[in-house]
Amino acid sequence: MAERYSVFVTKEAQRDIRESVCYIAGALSAHQAALKLEMALRKEIASLSYMPKRIKTVDEQPWKDEGVRRTRVQNYYIYFVVDDVQLEVSVIAVIYARRDQEEQMKERAMTPAAPQNAAAAISARRLGIAGGKIELPPDLDRDFDALDAEIEAEFYGEAV
Repeated sequence: MAERYSVFVTKEAQRDIRESVCYIAGALSAHQAALKLEMALRKEIASLSYMPKRIKTVDEQPWKDEGVRRTRVQNYYIYFVVDDVQLEVSVIAVIYARRDQEEQMKERAMTPAAPQNAAAAISARRLGIAGGKIELPPDLDRDFDALDAEIEAEFYGEAV
């Protein structure tokens, strides 16, 4: 039976998700699309707890040698690293697919210190998985509640 990995989402990746969802809801006035994207991203991130190495490393150097992997959700790439020693996955970025990925990776300095201990090297927050359902710790759950409130305020024009 395959081991379950703990999944962490860095503050930077959380910011990427928040900015993307708010942009779609606000600037594009597509509230439902924004919520669907948020849920699709959360579902894919949760899936990384099971066999995360089923997804290959990126082709670009030096990130390939450092074990950076990416998966696609709609028009976004989720970048992450796997720590087999600690059984941890760290989501380090969520980037719009039509952007220059290599340039974005350089700007974000997506280079963990050592692949075998990448999760410890990256400032991250835990995303717990239980029974296939995402169970967010209270502080992260509040972040998503605040995000949902921001989206609703943008869509409905109410003050947050």
